[in-house]
Amino acid sequence: MNPRIFIFALVTISLFSCKKKEEDKPETNTTPTDTGYLYGKFVVNEGNFLSNNASISYIGDQGLINDVYQAVNGVELGDVLQSFTIIGDNGYAVLNNSQKIVVVDLKSMQHITSISGLDYPRYMVDGGNGMAYISNGSGSGQVFMMNLTDHSLAGSIDVGKGPEKMLRDGDLIYVCNSGGWELDASVSVIDINTNTVINTISVGDRPMDLVRDHTGDIWVLCSGNDSWMTGGETMASLHRINVGSLSVESAVVIGSAGVHPKNMASNSTGTVIYYELNGVRSVTLSNEEPVESTFINEAVGSIDVDPVSGDVWTSDVSDYVNPSIITQRRANGEVVATYSAGIISSGVVFH
Repeated sequence: MNPRIFIFALVTISLFSCKKKEEDKPETNTTPTDTGYLYGKFVVNEGNFLSNNASISYIGDQGLINDVYQAVNGVELGDVLQSFTIIGDNGYAVLNNSQKIVVVDLKSMQHITSISGLDYPRYMVDGGNGMAYISNGSGSGQVFMMNLTDHSLAGSIDVGKGPEKMLRDGDLIYVCNSGGWELDASVSVIDINTNTVINTISVGDRPMDLVRDHTGDIWVLCSGNDSWMTGGETMASLHRINVGSLSVESAVVIGSAGVHPKNMASNSTGTVIYYELNGVRSVTLSNEEPVESTFINEAVGSIDVDPVSGDVWTSDVSDYVNPSIITQRRANGEVVATYSAGIISSGVVFH
């Protein structure tokens, strides 16, 4: 059977039955030495809306340090940390309700500058051409270009409604148009040589996340419309985009009515894809026929995979009051450690 044919084996068994004792990692206030905060894991803590308590937790060899930006700079980061991107030795904290991007020196975690001029910034990717690309907008959307030398905005590109996560593949950037507070079901493809949209690909309702597999194709997780949205409830789905034709090669409906997953990730080789669905599902692609299995049964708030170790990091579903719990697992499901991070953790960034 052609390995590029998208077929799911709906396997419902759990991958692992053995139980491992969780190891809780202590919090420390010790400042890292030598390379500072340059290397490690960074937990994105959104914080509560209008509470100005967004934060970054740092996990290094010495343990976890919560609210590291405030500890170094003496001020809070801002309101609702949507994402955190590392480019070179700098970190870029995208704060959607503060309508700014805070730039920090990762070695010291000291503030470098703040970038304004964005009304609803979401995510950022490195274009590899001296520019960063920032998704922006809750309705009609744009992707802003930012000069990485002087951090000035250098124009924008119109895309679909509510642009969210993006993925750069060579000279192309794929943008999930989720609709924001409206409706959309498309992926915009930007050519960074011309900074124009060269194709708009129709996918499922509310595309939220995307990854690249071992063949180079792009998988898109579409959340489906919630019942409160105009147009009513629709089902979640997975779509695979052929990067040669820039078209959907296969698609499958997932989950059940009322289930709206938002997060997915892949290992560094693209041979295993993880996506949220009443827990976390894994799809192994290295075999002739893709095999889907249950990775964990617990509901999660985010999924990220360490590109070096292959460990899978998840956050719990926040109650908006207590610190989020971050869990680190091996690729076989074994729990390595748990960490108590900030309020509403929504991802882990590796460097």
